[in-house]
Amino acid sequence: MNLSLPPAIVLFLLMMVADISYVWSADDKQDTNVIYKAGGWETECRDKDDVSTCHIRNNVDVTRKTDSDSKNFGKIIDVMFMYADAQKVDKASGETEVFKVALMKIYTPFGVSLKDGVVVQVDTFTEINLEYMQCVSRGCHVTSIVSDDFLLQMKYGKNMTVSFGVFGRGVPTVVSLPVDGFKEQFEELGRMIIEQK
Repeated sequence: MNLSLPPAIVLFLLMMVADISYVWSADDKQDTNVIYKAGGWETECRDKDDVSTCHIRNNVDVTRKTDSDSKNFGKIIDVMFMYADAQKVDKASGETEVFKVALMKIYTPFGVSLKDGVVVQVDTFTEINLEYMQCVSRGCHVTSIVSDDFLLQMKYGKNMTVSFGVFGRGVPTVVSLPVDGFKEQFEELGRMIIEQK
C-alpha cells in the first residue's frame, strides 16, 4: 500500500497504533456495546459516550460439524476498522494540524507464520501485503492506515479475502467475508465522530 504521508506523520501513527494495540488487545476482557449492525458488520463501543472507543468489526468463527453436533473453536479472523488522530506540523508556522485517519486491524490465531504476514484483497483489486505488528493474548495482529482507494473497494465491493500462512504448512489459509454492510457501518462511524466534535 502506498502512503503519501510524510515520515513524521507515519512515525506518530506507529507510536499511536502501538498504544491502540495495547488498548484493543484487552477487548476480550471488557464489555462492549453493539450499537449498530448491518450485514455481518457491527459498530461497537467500549464507552457509547466516547466515539474514540468505537470501531466496526466483522469476524469468522471456525465451527466443526458432526452428524449429531457442532463445536465452535473460536474466531479464525477478527477484522476491525476505526478512526484515529494523526498530527502534521507545519514547518514554516510551527502550527500543528490534527486530523483523522482510518485504520484497519486484523487478528489471526496463534501458530501463524509471522514472516509471511497477511494478504488482504477486495474482489480482484490489488493485494495489500501487511506485516504482523505483535502477538497478544487474543492472537497475532496487523494494523495499517487505510487508503481512500481501499475504503472505496470495501464500500462498493463484494468480498474481502484475508490470507495468512500457518507455521509448518506450505499452503496459506484463505478466509473470505462479505463486505455487505461495511459502507453503512463506516459512514455511520464517521457521522458519530463529526457529531461528537
